[in-house]
Amino acid sequence: MSTTFDNAGKPTYMYDSVGDVWFAVGAKIDTSSAYEFTGANSFTNTVSFDDYVTATHGWNNFLNPAARDAALATPVRGTICFVRQDAGGSALNQIQSYDGSAWVGSGDIFGVTAGTGLTGGGTSGTVTVSLDTTSVYVVPSQSGASGKYLTSNGSVASWGTVAQYSLPNQSGNGGKFLTTDGTSESWGTIDAADTIMSVMGAY
Repeated sequence: MSTTFDNAGKPTYMYDSVGDVWFAVGAKIDTSSAYEFTGANSFTNTVSFDDYVTATHGWNNFLNPAARDAALATPVRGTICFVRQDAGGSALNQIQSYDGSAWVGSGDIFGVTAGTGLTGGGTSGTVTVSLDTTSVYVVPSQSGASGKYLTSNGSVASWGTVAQYSLPNQSGNGGKFLTTDGTSESWGTIDAADTIMSVMGAY
């Protein structure tokens, strides 16, 4: 009768000639294989808690929160698990513990809430917080806007320019007043006689 040997992990066997059975009595661990820990375990070398939880696939190691909740329907305070993805399918890789009322992740921050004037936030994965431009007024870029004033067309803010006007030549125009014909500005002269007659005619 032909006997087959499985040499994965380089095991050592003892042969039972009565039953024609080979029993594995020792082995060199096959480090390329995946292992599941179902009972109490001890380690002869230093192993971090994170390494232990993430390495023991099958021991409270879940794909996402839904899988965790299905397997641990009634967790007790202190229950620990590892969740690989968030509910949306993004990588999470988070050690979580049950605090008696909810699952909380490892780390100092469990969620980001957008406050007044902000949008975004979240409780898992990478989150973004942005300025809420619908509730916060945003001043246009000030680059190149020196000397201009802020204005709006009712929807969009922008920088306006004050029209620059130059006075006519003032040389030799002392005592005159500035006037215009509707097109061009000029210096006007007050006629003293006409002014006196106008004042006298008022009485």
